[in-house]
Amino acid sequence: MLQTTNPEVHARSKGLARHRWLLRPAVRIGFALFAVGLFAASYACPVWVTRFVAPQYPYGLHLEVYLDGVTGDTGEVDLLNHYVGMRPMERMATFERSIALGSLVFVCALGVLAAGFQKSFWQVLLVLPLVLFPMGMLLDLYAWLWYAGHSLDPHSALNMTVRPFTPILIGDQRVANFDVSSTLGLGTYLQVAGALLLWSAAMVGRRLRRIENGELEI
Repeated sequence: MLQTTNPEVHARSKGLARHRWLLRPAVRIGFALFAVGLFAASYACPVWVTRFVAPQYPYGLHLEVYLDGVTGDTGEVDLLNHYVGMRPMERMATFERSIALGSLVFVCALGVLAAGFQKSFWQVLLVLPLVLFPMGMLLDLYAWLWYAGHSLDPHSALNMTVRPFTPILIGDQRVANFDVSSTLGLGTYLQVAGALLLWSAAMVGRRLRRIENGELEI
């Protein structure tokens, strides 16, 4: 009996054979652990860094914002903020700092769990919170920066000198006689890298599944 082979099916099978290793559970889980590891490492790194330079502080003051707190010249900066009417840093983002570690562990667990699912729908759904995590973190940080600069105490010593403003998230800014330079910290870049890797993996897996089912051409 002669056996006929559909050229399209043969080409699809041959193309899948070259990439099927990407769908192996060990590969998926190992890749997820690597990406989640970047997220976990972000907890020990600053997500935002800012530096202040003025004639009275020629060597500058700096702050490093982590998911669960702020380090650097916090006492000196709080004293300066008091004169312009800003609230102390320890009274800002208290809720976010209290849930930071738990939230990070939760989205990391979802990222690893996603690698155990065969269906791309669940992979994408479980990876989505991890992808949105750095975006939400930066939006929340910007919201607090805006609030800090627009809720100044009208009875502060320099209330007539410093008008409401928004501390810059990325870039340079002049506030009173201070030159302020701000940038994203290593923690943010680690989160973005981990999110992009996991999202890309979920999209590649989804595409391979659709090719396997004949929904897409290679």
